[in-house]
Amino acid sequence: MKNILIAGPADDPFRIPQITKAAVENSGGQVSFSLNPSDIETCDGVILPGGLPDVDPASYGERNIACGVIEPELDIAQLKMLDTALGLDKPILGICWGHQLLNVYFGGTLIQDVVDLKVHRFVPDVETLHDSVCVPGTPLYQFYGAGGIINTKHHQAVKTVAKSFKIAQLWFAPSISEREKNHCLSQIQSGQQVDGTDWCMVEAIVHRRKPILGVQWHPEYRS
Repeated sequence: MKNILIAGPADDPFRIPQITKAAVENSGGQVSFSLNPSDIETCDGVILPGGLPDVDPASYGERNIACGVIEPELDIAQLKMLDTALGLDKPILGICWGHQLLNVYFGGTLIQDVVDLKVHRFVPDVETLHDSVCVPGTPLYQFYGAGGIINTKHHQAVKTVAKSFKIAQLWFAPSISEREKNHCLSQIQSGQQVDGTDWCMVEAIVHRRKPILGVQWHPEYRS
């Protein structure tokens, strides 16, 4: 039985940490919650869960222009957990907010508030599903093929992708042509850096060398 540590509070107003815990347990894992870096030594992997608050823009060198609630102390605690997990070469999964924090930790930036696109906005107790495109040669392509239906609940997103990561999955707005999509995918496959935008949103990133994956969507809701 794998021992999975969820690096965050045990609950929030929408019970996302508890839903994550249930998903891991349903998959045969054992779960603990902790913000104590020493607890990472005995775990088999770390999850940075989704939920609140927003990542403090000061963490990526910007002023707050569109964030909701921020808790810098929580950011600092979770960044310390990341430090320890990386030092011990633990596998790491970042979900939604955790995906964004991973990108920021490695030097990336965020879109502080995506444009009002209903396919992404958080609606309590509603599963908002939309399509996605997976990048060939990445784990997401191995799992889902050329694309898959995903669920998202967020108002922030990855903007500048940290150089340590490769984009693994994208959502394209309907206004984006097939030619533009193929050009973007070609750039990613050739190793070029492509920024996330409101119309070309980064849905997953994978570290170029380490066992680290970030997804903007919520796999825990689909277990």
